[in-house]
Amino acid sequence: MKYHHEFANCRIDIDTTNQAGWHVPGLAVVMFHDGATTTARPHVTSEYLAHSRRAGYGECVGAFTLEHELAHAFIAECLGEQYSHVQWNDAHGVDWHTYQAELIDEERYVRHFQRFCNLGRCNYQKVQQLLDAGLDLDALAKEWRAMVKNIFGSADWWKLEL
Repeated sequence: MKYHHEFANCRIDIDTTNQAGWHVPGLAVVMFHDGATTTARPHVTSEYLAHSRRAGYGECVGAFTLEHELAHAFIAECLGEQYSHVQWNDAHGVDWHTYQAELIDEERYVRHFQRFCNLGRCNYQKVQQLLDAGLDLDALAKEWRAMVKNIFGSADWWKLEL
């Protein structure tokens, strides 16, 4: 199945089918308005499996990865940012080391936000930047679930589809 969502400064296309025999179904393409793109595919590695389990997706690395790309853009908008710095830098070929600390922080709070949305708990120190910005995690999670349901037809789409 193919889905998409428009954010203020990018569009994310998601394809949940198996792409050219890839070992796990799923592909997310982030397209910025200037034409730059970045893609994300799920990887079955010990690191990705650990992130997937901790974020409440169990072994479904595909769902973790696809929702992770959506979460980057979603949280950036909620923070009033122009775009996700991780996605923007990747799409524009910016060297990771240039903004390493900032990008690592974004990855961390995106993963922990996913955990909060799926399990109702997280390490609050890992989402401190969201809390410091005055965001209410419960309200944010509710908005997130509504967006995911709007995109996929169900907040638990991945349990049915992947």
